[in-house]
Amino acid sequence: MAWERPNIVSGVTRATKQLFDKILDGIDGAHAGLADRPTKEEANATYGRQDKIVRSRDGALGVWGHSYAFGIGASDVGRRYGSLLAEKLQLSERMDAIAGTAVATESSGASWAAVLQKVTRNSRGAVAGSGVPSTTQRGFAPPGGVFVLNYGINDANTLGNTTTLLAPVKESMRVVLSRLRAGAIFEDTSPTFSYTGTWPAPASTDRNSGGSYRYASADGAAYTITTPEDFPGGTVCIGYHAPSGAGKGATHSVKIDGGTATSYEFRNARSGAVQPHVLRLKGLTPGVHTITGTVSGVSEYTAVDYWSWEAPEPECPLIAVLNQPTLVDYSAYGTPLVTDAGVLALNQVLADVVAEFGERTILVDLASMNKVAAYYMVDKLHPSDLGHQKIADLTYRAITRSGFTIETGTAPAQRVDRGTAIPTGTRTFYRVGDEIRNSNPVEEGTAGGKYITYGWICTVEGRPGTWLPLRYLTGN
Repeated sequence: MAWERPNIVSGVTRATKQLFDKILDGIDGAHAGLADRPTKEEANATYGRQDKIVRSRDGALGVWGHSYAFGIGASDVGRRYGSLLAEKLQLSERMDAIAGTAVATESSGASWAAVLQKVTRNSRGAVAGSGVPSTTQRGFAPPGGVFVLNYGINDANTLGNTTTLLAPVKESMRVVLSRLRAGAIFEDTSPTFSYTGTWPAPASTDRNSGGSYRYASADGAAYTITTPEDFPGGTVCIGYHAPSGAGKGATHSVKIDGGTATSYEFRNARSGAVQPHVLRLKGLTPGVHTITGTVSGVSEYTAVDYWSWEAPEPECPLIAVLNQPTLVDYSAYGTPLVTDAGVLALNQVLADVVAEFGERTILVDLASMNKVAAYYMVDKLHPSDLGHQKIADLTYRAITRSGFTIETGTAPAQRVDRGTAIPTGTRTFYRVGDEIRNSNPVEEGTAGGKYITYGWICTVEGRPGTWLPLRYLTGN
């Protein structure tokens, strides 16, 4: 039976009523706390997954998005939801959001194009930006980290209020999510690419990764990607874009290792903006692969930009994608107006693209903010201090209930695995200080000097690196 607060209105003195109110306030708080507690199923899921660690390589919470994420409406920087959430997670805050951003418009603030430019790795996986020294990563290295993304309402205002009209948001968000998960990125100029036919390479930073992209204007042009020998297997992502204009772009027929070709339509559905695409080829085995694409039905041109490797689910970043609450009033946008139906359509698009990724990409439901005036400024559009606090609370709850432990600090986080021996394969790169915890320790040695090996620590980085046993004497 649900708790309902009784109404004390008559028959008591003012002092008595105040006493009752204090008691009832306490009961209200207790029941609110119970409501916030996870169910038994959620608790079991959480405590059964604490060994999965999200590594925060630069000790920061990455914040991407539009004015909400930038902190518009907060009375000071410390009250914006990114700052509040970072404090809860014991991380620093890295602000990459820009007010006014529409994720599906390349020239707009912190859009998909900005993500491609700012989230970089060197050709062997090392972080080249965000203040992280390149020496902290080698090879195909998972980037780790924690991100919160807040996109979409500005897109709905310009694109429309249906899932069909919002399709560019889905394509753009897929590009953003894939890029944040990338552990190695190979630009169009990389020797892993080769081209057949005419593929000019214009210098550009406004619609692409790196400093250029390749484009073809004629049917039959082809490109080949050859993965290096130390490719660890998993997901290869190929980045494309189509020029502005409905129907512009091309069909790409893609083969893996000479197998059967699969056709993909990489075209634009609108005018006024370039449309990015990313093809995620999953389940590749370690080692060398040849991926070939041939274009047909070209309208104006089709562009190939980069390929990347997505870190596997046990090691990829934790990404929280916020959906959009419905507003009390949308008139601050002028015309055309976002509508409640548009918000629901946007949230469906966001849910669909999040579902394409693994369990470390989570959707944060902000529906409890729907139509609640107190959560918004006088413009009825941007969050108030109370709204920013609510977003931080809901996001923190979603992250903690996802069951992942987040390592904190400004230094590269240590990896802690479980096993019964040191690693012997070459698939995983280990750093100095990484540990293997012995999951089945037994007493070893001779009488008078017996010991237990409780784990191993990496002393020289590599694949699999050099390891030193960690032991203690048993006294036997």
